[in-house]
Amino acid sequence: MVESQFFWKNQELLAPEKYGRGIALCLRACPALKDQTYYASVTSWIDRGILFPVHVVKTLRGTGLQKEFIYYGLRQVGGRLVRVASGGKAAGEARLLDSCNRSGLWEGKSWTQGL
Repeated sequence: MVESQFFWKNQELLAPEKYGRGIALCLRACPALKDQTYYASVTSWIDRGILFPVHVVKTLRGTGLQKEFIYYGLRQVGGRLVRVASGGKAAGEARLLDSCNRSGLWEGKSWTQGL
């Protein structure tokens, strides 16, 4: 699912930064006056392999307070973006919590597969 800040007109591509084990694309978005939002800006660190945000900082309008969102366990399996929780019985086994199909809709699923 794509959040609204990715559709805002004011987008700034920042220098890539090290995040986790790799380099993430950094994107700062600021809303236009017509955009209905509580945020003054949103900065996203986007994993280059799955092209999905893994870390997002949202700055509240007026107060400047920041909300931080960290997305764990995202990976691409067979052309689908999935969220997994590791800790299966066998090494390399993960439990698929849900997956995102090509249209961007999350499908609730729960099964175990060696990934």
